[in-house]
Amino acid sequence: MFWTPELERPRLRPVEARPVQVHEETMVALSDPLGLAEDGIAVTLPVFFLLTQMNGVNSVEIIAAEFQRQFGEAIPIEKLRQIILQLDQARLFEGETLRRHRDATLAAYRAAPARPMAHAGSGYPREAQAFLESMRAHFLSKGGPGRAPSPGSGPAVRALIAPHIDFDRGGPNYGWSYQALGDGPPPETVVILGTAHAPCGQPFTLTRVSFTTPQGVLPVEAGFIDAVAARAGLDLFDDELLHLREHSVEFQAAALHALFPGAASMRIVPILCGSLHAEIAAGGLRPGSATDRAIRALTDTIASWPRQVTVIAGADLAHMGPHFGDEAPVDEAVLASLHRQDHEAMTLAAAGNADGFLRSFVPTQNARRVCSVACIYTALRCLPALGVSRGRLLNYMQSVHPGGELVVTHASVVFP
Repeated sequence: MFWTPELERPRLRPVEARPVQVHEETMVALSDPLGLAEDGIAVTLPVFFLLTQMNGVNSVEIIAAEFQRQFGEAIPIEKLRQIILQLDQARLFEGETLRRHRDATLAAYRAAPARPMAHAGSGYPREAQAFLESMRAHFLSKGGPGRAPSPGSGPAVRALIAPHIDFDRGGPNYGWSYQALGDGPPPETVVILGTAHAPCGQPFTLTRVSFTTPQGVLPVEAGFIDAVAARAGLDLFDDELLHLREHSVEFQAAALHALFPGAASMRIVPILCGSLHAEIAAGGLRPGSATDRAIRALTDTIASWPRQVTVIAGADLAHMGPHFGDEAPVDEAVLASLHRQDHEAMTLAAAGNADGFLRSFVPTQNARRVCSVACIYTALRCLPALGVSRGRLLNYMQSVHPGGELVVTHASVVFP
């Protein structure tokens, strides 16, 4: 461990914090959405307070003074420096330690033949046959479509909104979405729009790394990816490591590959979409903004691409309940309100009304925490380039945790 000038004003990285009980003591568990920090970090409440003061502006001396003001006792500067060093070694701070680790992790990720399955075993079966059987169960599950896909019995699906919640809770909606896709012919180039659940600096985050699924390796359409990046004129690979642990694209890739395991020419374009919080606050998307440029780069590439393109948005809707910071548990009144608001938004989506869909979140400033506004909006913006104007809402679900701790809503919308 060594001290660097950056640690004089340490800056905590974006991490998730939750209270845990360790040997009858309340502590705070810290987790890193990017997976760059050490796993299993738990700190005491006083140390957690120190972390809240580490914003890249406060000096070590100011942090110590704030600690004394909060707890009424002094913390020796040398002890504070030792704590900072230990936390830096755990890669909780921006700085040289993190940069070295991030560079090595990114180099290894890009050099690998394919991105490994991050959620197999916990989010879905790892083995090929077991996953195929689980997908069949989703098609036949209560609330699902009631049958497995019948290849060639339906039209080609050009765009699809499917859930990205775990398969256990979202199974029926995965069934509706992928039955519709599976009734048609195998797609050729599939743009998978996922939701970035960690902060990112650009509207899109691309990767050129193929995806491993239970069925094998699903290759990327590298030329398409490069064309989007070039047209956008933005560094759309800056946060590429977000792909390493993000589930929203991985779940779609696994389901897609299970439908068409023998489609050797099928390629994917994995794109993680950032948030549209600023656009919702401003009342809409500003033409010519970075987000608008990124979406236009995608739609222009779709329009000019020589192979047929299909777009899948891996999207969940509302997130409500004490688990997400609400005071009151989820009750029937909450569920009824979410049903009404979600159906209003998804009716606009099924009508292909991208701007209307986005504007529907402005009055409440997305108070119901729809996490996938960006990827649904992007998919809707792609419809004209796909030659599609309208779709059909196949199913809507509310996945409620027992006791009203949380609810996550999601839908299946198909655009043939």
